[in-house]
Amino acid sequence: MKDLESLESIIQSSLFYAKSRSYSSGDISDLYHTKYFRFAKSLPGKLGKAASLPYAILLDQKPSWIRTLLNQKHKRYPQGAAMIIRGLVTLYKKDHALGDLNEAVKLGNWLIENKSPLSKHSGWGQPFDWHSRSLIFPKNLPRATVTSQVMHALLDLYEVTQNTNFLETAIDAALLFKNEFNYTADSNGNHCISYTTLDHYHIHNASMLAAGAIIRATSFQHNDKLVDFAMKAAKFTASHQNEDGSFYYWAPPDKLNYMIDNYHTGFVLEGFWNIKNYGNTQLFDAVYDLGMKYYYDELFIGNIPKFTKNKTYPVDIQSCAQSIISFSLDLSNTKYLNHANEIAKFTNEKMFLTNRSHFAYKLFENGRLDENYYIRWGDAWMIRALALLM
Repeated sequence: MKDLESLESIIQSSLFYAKSRSYSSGDISDLYHTKYFRFAKSLPGKLGKAASLPYAILLDQKPSWIRTLLNQKHKRYPQGAAMIIRGLVTLYKKDHALGDLNEAVKLGNWLIENKSPLSKHSGWGQPFDWHSRSLIFPKNLPRATVTSQVMHALLDLYEVTQNTNFLETAIDAALLFKNEFNYTADSNGNHCISYTTLDHYHIHNASMLAAGAIIRATSFQHNDKLVDFAMKAAKFTASHQNEDGSFYYWAPPDKLNYMIDNYHTGFVLEGFWNIKNYGNTQLFDAVYDLGMKYYYDELFIGNIPKFTKNKTYPVDIQSCAQSIISFSLDLSNTKYLNHANEIAKFTNEKMFLTNRSHFAYKLFENGRLDENYYIRWGDAWMIRALALLM
């Protein structure tokens, strides 16, 4: 009973704090893309290093100072709103007092009203310009990771309200992936869905999040072409699973490195679970089971989510949240559910800031916490994760 009361108290505090700030905050990425930093990095040689180094140090140690100095406004993030919705609807389905459906519907309507203006279909991105490899993506450019999470939130709302506007918007977002994202068939006729509508990257977690969301959407309104499209993306990632069950971040032909980290692995596995659950298929059972075994065995030290297989610290709040989610999806697996509860206990004890009513961003090996509040990265995910455990 004490653990349950603690869980309820933390969810309530985090929800209240998020609402009091209009579900807005700074972000882990926004300050990397300010006009000053991009200008400093563009300067040649030592001049560029000299101009950008003080900024980089402050960015690491005191990002709030930069945000104040540059008058960088807090923003509401579609991905954060989606995770809040998912947490609220989960609690509502469990008939819990914290499951405020009216608030979830308001956020759902906000998502529909704030779709990206950069696509014909419904899509969502980040509300700031951002840089990846050699590309600079404009703000609100549809991203696979963001759009897929919004789709799930809208489908959650449709399930409990039967408001067809939520379903139709989610179906339209599924069409966005097929009609506006980039993908090229491999020798087997399968493909990896691009990260955004602009690039041609091959990234497993983004593609699998998209595939899982599409399959869920088509479980409400069947579309053979969309199902086939999503299944080909799943077959692509399944074909590149490593023998030990792991998945690299990048997929061929973009093998830039061989990183295997915690939360991106969790995204891939959640994508496969959604296909299994909503697609009513056993095609990927062996892939999912082997992947979950690797996840459990290699990416945790006890109840501590490791950053990568070979590196534990710093512990990232999104690794904590996603691992709780990943181990909570299959209600029949007691081993994984127990692990989810142990991870939640660790996270709540070590990373929840009671005096501030929100979670810290990172926990370092020496016990130091990065106490910055990033709703899109941390608290919104933890609200969904902890709601699953209630």
